[in-house]
Amino acid sequence: MSNGETQRPWHGDEVRAAVTELATMLKGLETLLNSKCALEAQVQDLQQQSKALVDQVAPQRAAAEEAAESIRTNLQRTEDLVRQQQVLEGRLQVIRDEIAGAHAAWDDEKRRDRQAHDQAMHRMAEEREQTQAALTALQEQLRAIHGTVGSLAQNS
Repeated sequence: MSNGETQRPWHGDEVRAAVTELATMLKGLETLLNSKCALEAQVQDLQQQSKALVDQVAPQRAAAEEAAESIRTNLQRTEDLVRQQQVLEGRLQVIRDEIAGAHAAWDDEKRRDRQAHDQAMHRMAEEREQTQAALTALQEQLRAIHGTVGSLAQNS
């Protein structure tokens, strides 16, 4: 104490109360220190558990990443196959169209051939009729000539 103040003497009760209060504070500090140690041990234990979980999950995470990559690869392959299928379906449609066109052309050619055949048969039938008529006329002329020759031979 400075500046001329005098220090008052401590009485026994005050000293005991101060010591009791100090002891209580020391016990509280001891409890806090013990709690701190326990909390630090818990933190360390939780850190170890966390590391163990991370270590345990790491292979699963790696497997999941590998599966995700495999899925992406398979998806890309699937998209490529779908595009290839579409191209092949387009080609198949072109081929089908070409076949249908060829069938139609063949059917048209068959129809034209049938018409030409029918027309040729009709012409041949007409020519046969004309030839038959001409032959019949020639036969009649030949009979007439024979008749005339026979009459001439009898007259001569």
